[in-house]
Amino acid sequence: MNIAYLVIYKGRVQGVGFRFTVLRFAQGYDSLTGYVKNKMDGSVEVYVEGKDYEVESLLEDITMGPHAGYINDVITNLMSTSGMYSDFRIEY
Repeated sequence: MNIAYLVIYKGRVQGVGFRFTVLRFAQGYDSLTGYVKNKMDGSVEVYVEGKDYEVESLLEDITMGPHAGYINDVITNLMSTSGMYSDFRIEY
C-alpha cells in the first residue's frame, strides 16, 4: 500500500548537509518519490510517498541517522498520495 507524509524537521537542520543526507537515504529505496527542501523559518520540509514500509523506514533513517542530534522537533502529517513526483529530489 502506498502512503505519503509531509514532515517538518526543526532544529539546526540547515547548513549541515541534512538535505543531501535525506536525498541519499531516499534514493536507496525503490519506490520513494517526493522532495526535501529548506524553509524560510530554518526548518526542513520532506514530502515523501511510496510503499508504506519504505516511507516509514526512510523516516526512521532520518531520525536515527547522522543528523539526529540536530533535530529538535518533528511534525509529521499523513497526506493523500499525489503521484506528482517521478523521483525523489532536492527542491529549492
